[in-house]
Amino acid sequence: MKSIKCKKILISAACLLFLLNMTFANQEENETDIPSIVKKQKSGRFEIGFHSSLWTLDIIKSYFETAIGNEIGGDITNEIYKDITETHADLNRLKRADGSIIYEEDLLFDSGGFNYGLELRYYPKGRDGSFSLGLSFDKARMRLSIEGPVIQKFSNGTYASADSFTEIILNPLFTNLSFRWDMVPHWRVTPFIILGIGIAAMSGEFNYNYSGLYKWGGSDENISDSQLKTIKEAEEDWSVNVPNIFPLMQVNIGVRARIIPNLYIKAETGFWNGFILRAGVSGRF
Repeated sequence: MKSIKCKKILISAACLLFLLNMTFANQEENETDIPSIVKKQKSGRFEIGFHSSLWTLDIIKSYFETAIGNEIGGDITNEIYKDITETHADLNRLKRADGSIIYEEDLLFDSGGFNYGLELRYYPKGRDGSFSLGLSFDKARMRLSIEGPVIQKFSNGTYASADSFTEIILNPLFTNLSFRWDMVPHWRVTPFIILGIGIAAMSGEFNYNYSGLYKWGGSDENISDSQLKTIKEAEEDWSVNVPNIFPLMQVNIGVRARIIPNLYIKAETGFWNGFILRAGVSGRF
């Protein structure tokens, strides 16, 4: 009986030691794993980068040549008419049946520019997360121009012909909020999609000039004019309403590649108030 009792005690003690051992082992494992998991989740949550882009609207230039060309052509012929009637007050411009002025123009649109910026991104799920929220500050230079000949004919058979050039240069500083999805974040090279919105205070300048001849029965007369104004001055002088806030819409696709741990390069293209080609470099921490 005593031996049986001893065996039971020994078995009970062994079970207790096993349970205690397992408990301490699990506790030690948990104490080791929890910080490492937390560390893994928290690491790589932030990314800071620099980027630079080329910008243009020339892909849809045919629309601007039609829409803006008609508007600018009319404005320039108005200025030419004012210039000529200072010495020929009896001139009348040819008109259509609806009363609109008849003139000819062959104006060509051009655009170009660049932007560069600093960006901070936040990945809520750390290195394993595909979604990130970005805040960037971009300095941009956007140039729009339209140039070519304009002809204004008058009812007495005379006419004025001039070569014209109109240019708008914008220098906004954008604050941009963007949402990015890295398709396969653990790949060394992964595609991504960006959607973003932003705003900037309107700033820049407007200039135009024309030069040509007024042909009539006497000697040909030179006609010319040139003006350079800030956007604000143009708004005040010509009584036009120019928005003070310049909005931004962004829809880009791109590719990100890991060069070394925590260092990445990227290339992207898409719509950024026009069409851009962008390259950049960033680091994770």
